[in-house]
Amino acid sequence: TSLATLPEDKALMVLTERGALPLRNKGFPVLRPKTWDDVISIPGMIANPDAIEDEAIRAAVKACRSVVVDSLSATAELCARHIIEVDRARLVQDRTGGKESTPKGIYSEQLAQEDYGLLRTRVKNFCSSLTSLPINVIMTCGSVWIRDQHTGINRYAPQLAGKTAMEIPA
Repeated sequence: TSLATLPEDKALMVLTERGALPLRNKGFPVLRPKTWDDVISIPGMIANPDAIEDEAIRAAVKACRSVVVDSLSATAELCARHIIEVDRARLVQDRTGGKESTPKGIYSEQLAQEDYGLLRTRVKNFCSSLTSLPINVIMTCGSVWIRDQHTGINRYAPQLAGKTAMEIPA
């Protein structure tokens, strides 16, 4: 609802969430990335809009003064899916000399421990690449309460996997 108060001709919406009901009747230009590759192309599009082939998207990106990512938690899910479905198979093929593409002892729909570091790095790099651009950046994210086991303090944090939840707000 708060995003609907932005000037429609100056804000670019990057919607990875399935629903955006408060924005339904607004005239914001919208990008709907479907894959992680789509997501990571967005900072480059904003940095160099002249390279965008679609004329309407090029004009919208050139006019934007703010970019909104709704939501970072859904964006991170696209990254996790890419790691599981694409990168993991390549890694296993590299490690087995092309003999296998499925790891043993890991559920195919879940991140393995070594995947979390890659996820953290990619999400942080995406956020960093957006925030380094000369525009306003707004990112929504699901949220959770996290209890610090050492201090007992509860913190309200972004709903992101592992250490990313505590590092991304920086």
